[in-house]
Amino acid sequence: MNQKSNILTVLICCYNAGDFLRNCLDSLMHQSTSGFDVLFINDASTDDSLEIAKAYSRFLENFTLLNNKKNEGLVKCCKKALALIKTPYFMRLDADDYLSPDAVERTLKELASSEKRDFIVFKRWDVWGNEIKEVETNTDIYTWIAVGTVFSTEAVKSVGGYSDEYWEEYDLYIKLLEAGYKYKISPYRIYYYRRGHGSMSENYKKNKEGFESLLKKWGLNILEKYGNLRRILDYYGTKI
Repeated sequence: MNQKSNILTVLICCYNAGDFLRNCLDSLMHQSTSGFDVLFINDASTDDSLEIAKAYSRFLENFTLLNNKKNEGLVKCCKKALALIKTPYFMRLDADDYLSPDAVERTLKELASSEKRDFIVFKRWDVWGNEIKEVETNTDIYTWIAVGTVFSTEAVKSVGGYSDEYWEEYDLYIKLLEAGYKYKISPYRIYYYRRGHGSMSENYKKNKEGFESLLKKWGLNILEKYGNLRRILDYYGTKI
């Protein structure tokens, strides 16, 4: 009997996340259901991330481990992954974050729903040290994050995949929406998003430049179709 193919890949791009990686991979080991692939790309970490990933690869089914010889950065890792993903859907999981035990089960339930969508945005918790806060999700894409969203692999490929924009996630969302792809905001909360430990989201200067680059590429009219970007540009003092 042929083994049933999985429909979901969890993609982890990792650089020096050893302090949090066990928590991340434990959350995959303790899912309430199996039947998903894991694609782990170690981006030439200089800490013990690779050794941790190798250890977990022996216990997680359908675990593919790639090790970059030199650091390539997040976007190049995502591009590499997109060419390798074999399942019709994928979700990014940052190496310093983790999933709820029912995350895959909830995801598969959504994908089996008669209400088909090209990508599904799940609710999340923000983790600030020992404090965990529920975050609600609305239709403003600039309140979304890159991770914890389930994408149709084919849809992402059809719009050219990941760009070199600093805010590659917003650029991807806009490309999908401009191409007519449909999304759903799930009622389920499945993702723990770790904040406040020197992550990209805390870098003021790069964030500002990233939003200004999006403005130059798309123009304000298109950007404001999908959320309140003007509020963000005002925060950074960007002239429109």
